[in-house]
Amino acid sequence: MSVVGGRRREDFIKYSFDFDGTDELFSGSTTYTELDGQSKCTISAWIKVGTGTDSLSYLCAIPGGSAFTIGIRLQTTTSTVVWCYVNGAGNNSRANTNIGVIKGDGLWHHLMVCLDLSLPNFQECQIFLDGNPQTMGGYFAGATLPNANDALYIGNRDGINASHFGGNIDELAIWSGQDLRENINEIYNNGAPNYLNNLPSVPPPTNWFRMGELSQLNGTQWTMTDVNGGYTVLSSNMDENNRVEDTP
Repeated sequence: MSVVGGRRREDFIKYSFDFDGTDELFSGSTTYTELDGQSKCTISAWIKVGTGTDSLSYLCAIPGGSAFTIGIRLQTTTSTVVWCYVNGAGNNSRANTNIGVIKGDGLWHHLMVCLDLSLPNFQECQIFLDGNPQTMGGYFAGATLPNANDALYIGNRDGINASHFGGNIDELAIWSGQDLRENINEIYNNGAPNYLNNLPSVPPPTNWFRMGELSQLNGTQWTMTDVNGGYTVLSSNMDENNRVEDTP
């Protein structure tokens, strides 16, 4: 029996959601305001990138400012580049790192993006893959995240653009006002998803989407409410088969 955060792993983590990379996504039922005016945030997720993921794939995004409050994009072609956008999508509003080829490798990976806009240029953002810090390029303009003007999107940019994630997403968590780059080992947990509400030195996430557990299907639409903040997201173009017993 394996134990995670004081719980049996088989009771803690059982499902993920599988996205087809074409038209499937989750989006919030209200504007996501948790990051408005913040200078720090951390986003963590487990991903298994499918072969169909293209250069416009978004793990998650919150529209705001001239484009994003924040957006996490995976460009997967001959290599995989993770882009973190804040406000606009130009050179002065993004950070990026090459994390190699994870498209279609059939493996689960942990991705964590940490942001502190009070730090000097090229230090504001740190991206981790499987617990390892990546070399960064790019910088951000502005001292705080712009206010959101739309919902949180999971697996898509904004519900309109053809920018769908292909593959599996599990245990998506957002910490507002927290730069947790110093806590990566505790969150990554040597490759085993941790119970995020019971970590020794990391506060509970602002929002934590279990991506399967605690989700309900009403006909052909999934409703998923996060564990901590009560923010609800609804699926589009997904059905019962999108929840799968495939986990990190």
